[in-house]
Amino acid sequence: MYSAGIAAVWAVVKRLSSIAEVLASIPEREDPFPHLAFLSTDDLLLRRREIQQSLKRLEEERQVIDSELVETFSDAELRFGIQFGSGLLLSQRQRTSWVYDDQTRSAIKAIQQEAQRAGSAWKQTSTFLSITALN
Repeated sequence: MYSAGIAAVWAVVKRLSSIAEVLASIPEREDPFPHLAFLSTDDLLLRRREIQQSLKRLEEERQVIDSELVETFSDAELRFGIQFGSGLLLSQRQRTSWVYDDQTRSAIKAIQQEAQRAGSAWKQTSTFLSITALN
């Protein structure tokens, strides 16, 4: 029994050394954002907020551009796609969501609650950060 334990330990050590060799063989990638390493926590929060505001402005600009493009091209052109000399293809896609009446929404909620109680449904949680200005 004692020798079996030693053999098991050696097997683990051998496996760990193999893992270490594999990890050592993976080339390190250059940090794409080296400037962040020198920022304090407050500076990181301010930078994140700055990026968040830039993304919001960019999204608003994208929506204006989309409106302009929708006015410029027909539904058929957008549905089948328009190829440009720059190698880009502009096309319109659709995603359908459903809005239910109160009775159906209540029935769906009841089914969901029962599935949760019965264990045939499980949580899928997404976590994200949010920054809110306090002033």
